[in-house]
Amino acid sequence: ATTGFPIVSGEPTIIVPKDTVMVEGTNKAPDTVTQGDTDALMEELTLTVTDGGDDGAVTLTSLTITRIGSGADTDVSEARLVDFATSDVLGSGTFTNGSLTFSLDFTITASTIQAASPATLQILLDIAANATAGNTIGVQLTNASAITLKEPDVLSDAISFPIRSNTPTIVSAAD
Repeated sequence: ATTGFPIVSGEPTIIVPKDTVMVEGTNKAPDTVTQGDTDALMEELTLTVTDGGDDGAVTLTSLTITRIGSGADTDVSEARLVDFATSDVLGSGTFTNGSLTFSLDFTITASTIQAASPATLQILLDIAANATAGNTIGVQLTNASAITLKEPDVLSDAISFPIRSNTPTIVSAAD
C-alpha cells in the first residue's frame, strides 16, 4: 500500500516585506543669494512612508546632493541637511567635484506619517564670503542612486528625478 509519504514540493519562495518611501521635492531657492549668506534654503524634501508589511519604518542611510548652476564648489562654504520638524542638523559638509554625500541614520515611520505630516528635510547652503558674484548656485538629487535606504526598504518607482532647486544668482555683499 502507498502512504503518500514523503511529500515532495518545489523550492519555497520567500517574500521579504518591504516598506516604501516616496520623496517629493519643492524648490525653495530665492531669486538671489548674497556673498556671506547663511542658511539659504534651496530645497525641501518631503518623505512619505507606505507600510509594506515590514516594520512600517524606513531608514535613510545616505543622501547625495549635486551642485548645479555656473558656480564652483568654493562658492558654497557649507551645505546642511536639516530635519524641519526638529531643526536638527542631520549632516553637513562641503562640495567636492560638484557633489556632497550626507551619511545618515534617519528613520521615518508610517505611523508618524499617518498621525502627523510627512517628514520634511531641508537643504541649506552657506554662500562663501568670496563667492563669485554673477555665478548661479543650486542643488539637485540627480537620480535614485542619490538616496540610499536600509534594506529591505525601497524607494517608490513614482519619484520624479532629478529633484532640483532653482539656481539663484550670487550678488555682491557690497551691492
